[in-house]
Amino acid sequence: MFFLGFVLYSSTVLIPQLLQQLWDTRRNWREWRCRQAGAVIMCMMPVVGILVSRVDTRILITFGCIVSASALFVMAGWNLGLDYGHAVRARMLQSFGLAFLFIPINVAAFAYVPKEKTNMGTGIINLARNIGASVGIATVTTMLDRRAQFHQSRLMERVNDFSAAYHNMLNGTQTKLIAAGSTAAHASAQAHGMIYGTIQRQAVMLAFIDNFKMLGVVFFAVIPILVLMRKPKAPAGGGAGSLREKFPRPWVAQRV
Repeated sequence: MFFLGFVLYSSTVLIPQLLQQLWDTRRNWREWRCRQAGAVIMCMMPVVGILVSRVDTRILITFGCIVSASALFVMAGWNLGLDYGHAVRARMLQSFGLAFLFIPINVAAFAYVPKEKTNMGTGIINLARNIGASVGIATVTTMLDRRAQFHQSRLMERVNDFSAAYHNMLNGTQTKLIAAGSTAAHASAQAHGMIYGTIQRQAVMLAFIDNFKMLGVVFFAVIPILVLMRKPKAPAGGGAGSLREKFPRPWVAQRV
C-alpha cells in the first residue's frame, strides 16, 4: 500500500502538470482524462470484487502491478507531439491496473488480522498509503526540477557557434520573422528566445519521461515482495461463514 500510494499520487500530480505546462492551450484535456480514468476504476471494482473470492490475491496484485507499470512505460514514450487520444488511453490503462490493487491489497492485509484489531490495521494501512503519497510527491517534484536542469544543460551543450543545426534554425527563424515584418535586431532577439524556449520544453519533457520510467520501475520492483506474502486462509471476501459471523442476522440475535 505504501508503493501504491507512492505511484498513484505521484502520477496524479505529474500528468496534469505535464498537460498544463506543455499543452497549455488544451486545458480541457485534464478534466476529460480524470473523468475517463475514474470511470475505468469504477467499472472494474465490482469485477475485481468477484475475482478476489476466486483468484489468489497475490496473482491479482501482480497483474495490477504489471499493467500499471506497462502504462507508465507507455507514458515514458510520450513526446511534444502527443495527441489527446494517446494521453487518455495511457491513463485509462493505468487505471485498469490500479483497480486490481486496491481490493486485493486490503484483502491480503487483513487476512491474518484478528477481528478485534481491525481498526488498528485500518489505521496502519491508511498511514502507509498517506506516507507513500507524501514521499512519492516529494520525490517526483524534486526529481522533475533536477532532471530538467540536467537535460537543459546537456541540450545547451549543442547550442553553440560551431553547430550547423543551430545556425540553420536561427537563420531560418530570423528570415521568417523579418518576412513577417520584424526588424533585423528584433528578429534576432526573438529567434534566440524561441530557440531557448524550445530547449526548455524539450528538457522538461525529458524530465517527465524520467519520472514515468522511475515510477514504472517502482511497480516492477514491488512484484518480488509479493513472494513474502502469505495466501489468505479463507477465500478472499471471507466466504459465507465469516460474513455470518461478522454480520449476524437480526432474528438470530433475538433468539439468542
